[in-house]
Amino acid sequence: MSWDLRVIHAKDFLRTNVSGALDFDFLIDIRDADSHTSITDIYTLVGEMVRHKELIHKRKIAVLDQLDDNFVKTQFFEVCSRNRGFSVRAFAEFEEAMNWLTGETPLAESGEP
Repeated sequence: MSWDLRVIHAKDFLRTNVSGALDFDFLIDIRDADSHTSITDIYTLVGEMVRHKELIHKRKIAVLDQLDDNFVKTQFFEVCSRNRGFSVRAFAEFEEAMNWLTGETPLAESGEP
């Protein structure tokens, strides 16, 4: 099994909002992941997110995946997460994901499309 491990120092990646507070939005890049995730696995993951909602409920989570047959599962994760009040979006393009994360787009609970 090959690994691609990258260390990104916080000072090189973290940013702050206009009031100076750290912005902890998330980009999860699974483009090269070999996954056999089931629908049950996705429900379980979202259930765990709900259990820890206080940690991530006001954060954007962008999931970057390849536009292939498995992308529908990534979209399903988005739908399940948004139904539980999380601001999650599935993307196939890195630039779109970063634009959404760094933009002033409102969070899902504010009625984001």
